Amino acid sequence: MGVMNLMKFKSTILLAVIFVGLILYVYFYEIVGGRKRSAEEEEKNKVFHFKRDEIEKVIVNRPDITMTFRKKEKEWWIETPVKYKGNELNINSLLSQIEIAENEGTVSETGEDAQNFGLAPDPLKLYFVLKNGEKDSVQIGTKNPIGNAVFARKDNNSEIFLTNYMILTNMEKDLIDFRDLKLLEIDKNDINRIVLTYPNQTIDLKKTGFKEWEIQKPIKFSADLTAITNILNTFDEAKIKRFIDEHPENLRDYGISKPAVKFEMFFERDASKKTLLVGSKIKEHDIQKDEDKDLYYAKNEVYDPVIGIESSIVNALNTNLFDFRNKMVVYYKREDIEKIVLDYKDSMFVCIKDSTNDWFLGEDRSVPADKEKIEDIITKFRSIRALEFIDYNENKLSQFGLAKPQMEFVFKGRNDDIIESLAFGKIKGDRIYLLNKTKKIIFLVGTDSLYELKFKKSELIENNENTNV
Repeated sequence: MGVMNLMKFKSTILLAVIFVGLILYVYFYEIVGGRKRSAEEEEKNKVFHFKRDEIEKVIVNRPDITMTFRKKEKEWWIETPVKYKGNELNINSLLSQIEIAENEGTVSETGEDAQNFGLAPDPLKLYFVLKNGEKDSVQIGTKNPIGNAVFARKDNNSEIFLTNYMILTNMEKDLIDFRDLKLLEIDKNDINRIVLTYPNQTIDLKKTGFKEWEIQKPIKFSADLTAITNILNTFDEAKIKRFIDEHPENLRDYGISKPAVKFEMFFERDASKKTLLVGSKIKEHDIQKDEDKDLYYAKNEVYDPVIGIESSIVNALNTNLFDFRNKMVVYYKREDIEKIVLDYKDSMFVCIKDSTNDWFLGEDRSVPADKEKIEDIITKFRSIRALEFIDYNENKLSQFGLAKPQMEFVFKGRNDDIIESLAFGKIKGDRIYLLNKTKKIIFLVGTDSLYELKFKKSELIENNENTNV
């Protein structure tokens, strides 16, 4: 029995070794080796044996145009027929199709009947120069009858073969498709100054903090963040619609020598500046399509071409000083308000907040005030917006009814210091004059502000239906 068991054990070991050997054979030869052979076969069938990242220069040669692209510091630039920043997406799309192109079958080994395949007399050609100085090229013909491949021939070989039809699709794109159509390349979060120069005025805007801007010229005033954000968002997405004149001889022809708007953006990170000059509306002789009627001539100060931009971009720039002024009438933080004096001329109320954030009427804090109503007063002033700004002149306050106002509100802080003092004057149509005494600014605001802030004492008392006043 011992001998029999020993033989069975040896047989089991032998079978196990054979089984493991088979597994290793399948893994290393069939799987690993199969992948390697497949990769080698795929590489063998490649039209080009380089990666797109190795390409430094590309020439697209068509009967109607020759376009040259060169990579400079990780960016593609057009060198001919114009000098301009390239469209990274479209140039890389062409290179991607080249990188994956394979020989999908020989059509003619001798290159006979090249004309029938669109490879004579003037075929489309692609030339490449690699970073290491190596060169390569290919001729591209027409699509095959099915349309799923294109005829091609390497310049150093007579063989005509089928390959990736998307190479032809990309080569047939217009020059404008290979140009960077971004109107101004910007990082809107890095902009710390904007200057808009019009024929009769310059508006200078400076970033003073996180989401805070200030007008520097022609007056010093807090700026409206919404107006600035609108401009920045417009230029973050703005595109060139048309290239009108590559090498303009006279910018006066386009209204650019004395532009309607000169738009300058300054960047904090590298202390650089980008400038757009906006001229006149596009003239009839430059109209190619119906949509061109709404274009304006413009020019990036860095580049030569006169371009066409949409009217929506021009409209965003055609703003005035009022648009950029912060239209809030108060700037306090609601949590800073500890005391409010409401002076209606025929009556006066003092509202005081205690340490528990409850409100009371009177300095002695004997009558609980309607907290919601008081908070509404604070909120209401923060929501009022100026409809017009009036130049402040202390000697002319009476003409606006502000020398003897009909209502006054004083907002105070913890130490009884005045935070904001406001007065309502005369009514003018559906507007009323409002003076911020603290900042010496006169506004015209909607009359609804006046009516919504007029209260009787009983309306300010908490649970007034149960309180005898």
